[in-house]
Amino acid sequence: SNSMRRNEVKQALGFNESTGTITKQMLIASCLLDAANEIEGSPSESLLEACGYAKGPKLGWKLVNHLPAALTVHSEHDCKLTRGGFNGLALRDAIDLPLRIRGEQQHAQEHGLRTYTLVNGSNGLSLGVQNLRRVEVWVRMDASNSVNCESHRGTLVYDQKISPGDSVIMHHLFPICGESTDWSWDYSLVMK
Repeated sequence: SNSMRRNEVKQALGFNESTGTITKQMLIASCLLDAANEIEGSPSESLLEACGYAKGPKLGWKLVNHLPAALTVHSEHDCKLTRGGFNGLALRDAIDLPLRIRGEQQHAQEHGLRTYTLVNGSNGLSLGVQNLRRVEVWVRMDASNSVNCESHRGTLVYDQKISPGDSVIMHHLFPICGESTDWSWDYSLVMK
């Protein structure tokens, strides 16, 4: 029956009844299976491409657009890593603090802004803005003159309202995976 088939598909995709979601890993696995079996009319190819996969001439689908990551813990004491619940404030600090502490600062006192740039070698860089004013401001960071790179925002032009004293990461720019590894970045900042 259709109901039984629907439940089998939900189970195969790791569907979580309480949240109504499936895991990205299971979605990709399902898409890879559809693509390998060349199921006609399946949206799998466009989903795989959106997840950073490309179809090779011989080896099938391969993950090509990703950024590797590693976690290293340096400690004089034994430590244990455990999975915790999501903490938005901790995530914001983990992303924001390295940029503000280790990034190169440029002050625009007349505009009440401070910009931060943190370069990560040939892997990319992060660009942030801090509002030093007592009122909120709208800023636009335009990195569209950059060459052969992308932003985690999905666009190289990003507008953001920044509250007094807050800082915002405007872009994480990274080179586009492909034949050429040459890339460069540039941006302009406009207060609206």
